Amino acid sequence: MNRWDGGSLWFPRSCVVTQTRICIPTQERGDEGALIHYSRLLLMIILMLLTVDAAAGGVDVRDVTLWENDKSYLLDADVDYFPTDKVIEALKNGIPLIFEVTVKVRESGSWLGWFGRALTKRKIRFQLRYRPLSSLYEISSDDNQNQRNFVSWKALFANLGELRQIAIIEAGKLDAGKQYHVAIKAALDINSLPLPMRPMAYIDSDWDMSSGWSEWPLHQ
Repeated sequence: MNRWDGGSLWFPRSCVVTQTRICIPTQERGDEGALIHYSRLLLMIILMLLTVDAAAGGVDVRDVTLWENDKSYLLDADVDYFPTDKVIEALKNGIPLIFEVTVKVRESGSWLGWFGRALTKRKIRFQLRYRPLSSLYEISSDDNQNQRNFVSWKALFANLGELRQIAIIEAGKLDAGKQYHVAIKAALDINSLPLPMRPMAYIDSDWDMSSGWSEWPLHQ
């Protein structure tokens, strides 16, 4: 039986004494400690997911315009690239980087979504290089007919993000009574990296530079 002699407090052996002199059963205290621990861990994970790291890389497709010209539909788009330090370091060390822009056109309302058949699919590949002898950054398209040089990597990625007059589909392939959507994705092609770099690049978030698919209506 618990008792108090008017001087000191007596606590049962199954209790612990806190600084506030409150008796808490040890088993309950252990459960509470575990709950607090996991609650803090969960909160930390949530904050990590919600917090945007200024050093984190990424790709953002924005301001897409679709228009018809000479019986074909063309695409203009602005793409923001945020390369990580590892990506920039690799570029400066002479490793060529391939960025790929993929554009699809499909009929709206397909229950298969982007897993269904696309009316047309186009891939545009850009190669980025650094030339140490001239201290210039170089970008060239997959046909190597449009090569441009820049004095900084920031100017290089800014120009990479300017997509203009990209032909995506002939107007004659679209039915007048149907609705269509265009999807676009821009990403770093990890498979184009040197073979020794690929395994780590696949699991390292610093190399995960992809916009994911964004969808835009194609008005006829």
